[in-house]
Amino acid sequence: VKVGVVTLWSSWSYESMSMQRELKNLKRKWGSQLQVVGVCIDGSKQEAQKVIDRDTIPWANLCDGDMMMGKVVQTLGLASIPDNIITQNGKIVAHGLNIQQMKEKVEELLAR
Repeated sequence: VKVGVVTLWSSWSYESMSMQRELKNLKRKWGSQLQVVGVCIDGSKQEAQKVIDRDTIPWANLCDGDMMMGKVVQTLGLASIPDNIITQNGKIVAHGLNIQQMKEKVEELLAR
């Protein structure tokens, strides 16, 4: 895997849903070179699953129902909705980018 993105999202955040759409476009373009994992902070696992199914989000998603107090959210230091961590070869290369910055960073890393 060349580039990885961990994305923090919620079904009630318009901006995080826009980021999901952009990640889907990037995943379509780059395929297996881009690995994505979602962390949903919805209070309801069922609601999160409805959105994942509705939007056909193809990558693994974690929703523990603990919202911002979840272990994964706390461990990764994710603090806002949406939030993200971008890795390359296992090293964090960016964190907390907006949608446009995230797209540009992923494209830049994968185009090398």
